[in-house]
Amino acid sequence: MTQTLAPENRKPRPVATAEARSSQRRVSYLISIGKLIRPALCEGCGAEGKTEGAHYDYAEPERVKWLCRSCHSKWDWAEPKGGTNG
Repeated sequence: MTQTLAPENRKPRPVATAEARSSQRRVSYLISIGKLIRPALCEGCGAEGKTEGAHYDYAEPERVKWLCRSCHSKWDWAEPKGGTNG
């Protein structure tokens, strides 16, 4: 059986900065109007499935690397861009 931590003992969830959220919204918008195409293969490991746009720099919101969730997490740990507070 898994033990659940009381809310006061949980690590706070990081909150995206305004710059990061703005960049994420820009990518979503570009995908929705067809100006940016989400590839089916991860640029990191080559896995097929849903990819996420990983930003190189939030000052350049349209410049992204397409990664699976696992590769995106690893890349953000290796190269943090300050996109979250927490």
